[in-house]
Amino acid sequence: MEKFILVTPDDFQMAQMQWFHQVKEKYEYKKIIDFGGIYRMMYFTIEHWGHSRITELMLKNEEIGRKYYPDLFPYDKGKFKLLQPTIDTDSKDPVFDFRFANSTPDIHLLSLIEVQIEEVYTGLYGFPKNKLLRSSGTLSFKLDFNKEINRFELPDPIIFKANEPMRFKLRFKDFKEDCPGNTFRLKFWFHFDQFVIPTDSISFVFL
Repeated sequence: MEKFILVTPDDFQMAQMQWFHQVKEKYEYKKIIDFGGIYRMMYFTIEHWGHSRITELMLKNEEIGRKYYPDLFPYDKGKFKLLQPTIDTDSKDPVFDFRFANSTPDIHLLSLIEVQIEEVYTGLYGFPKNKLLRSSGTLSFKLDFNKEINRFELPDPIIFKANEPMRFKLRFKDFKEDCPGNTFRLKFWFHFDQFVIPTDSISFVFL
């Protein structure tokens, strides 16, 4: 067995995350084993899937998600989805660029954005710059790196008009000064009035 996945109905809280990291440190391994003169790299990893991960998988696999989580797919006509996000590295602080495609006949309201700090580490990962739609504006927030999940409620929800795309940017003030490492991995959760859209994990390094 190379991987063990622990599945729980809820996401871990901070104390549970600390316990889980201790379990990973104790049982995960990566080593070379001799099989009669044939050397193979053997490894064992442990992952956790909570509510957020399960929801993400359901959204990515619509044919399964509609069967088990129909509330995630309230519309039978058209598509509402997040396109590949990009990062603008020319400014002092990184600016995340989000574009949504909306071919549904409905108006959607974005009222809450959650930012999950998955990891801060050392590495290198790049994102292409791609401009397909004029940005409607930039939201500015300040991340607290002592919290795994930062919640930013929008006092004035962003209106996504029917059958129209939407693009906006999100800037984190004093990000480089506050970030405890030079490389980070984040995930965003966009809470609309009737559903939630997560991003994939986004990694970036400060040069």
